[in-house]
Amino acid sequence: MAVLRPHLALTVTDVERSIPFYEALFGTTPEKVKPGYAKFSVAEPALNFTLNQGERSELGAFNHAGIQVAAKTGTAQNGVNNTGLDDAVFTGFAPYGNPDIAVGVVVKGGGLGADASAPVAVQIIKAYMNSLRSSAK
Repeated sequence: MAVLRPHLALTVTDVERSIPFYEALFGTTPEKVKPGYAKFSVAEPALNFTLNQGERSELGAFNHAGIQVAAKTGTAQNGVNNTGLDDAVFTGFAPYGNPDIAVGVVVKGGGLGADASAPVAVQIIKAYMNSLRSSAK
């Protein structure tokens, strides 16, 4: 059985300068590093931890938290009756590695999947995961 790894993301002003601190904290090196991004897969506690370079928001360094979702977004032309507005598409499952839910969303005339269908899918996944937590109590 795969281990569920909660996802925690922080926004930092300089990923390269932040990596050594988190290597020492977690006792591991990043699994993936690219400009402005580093991902740590922490064994104990089980955690998917990412550093994202950018400006801090009103939340400070906190970027987001959640679970890992395997997904693909995209656009689809809507055929003969094409109005010039592509349909926004999202398909995915969660949690990654041990899925409980699969979601497909199409927003007619929504444009980009990441802009229109992904936010809808996120709300569906959140509602489902919250219902699991509620029923476990």
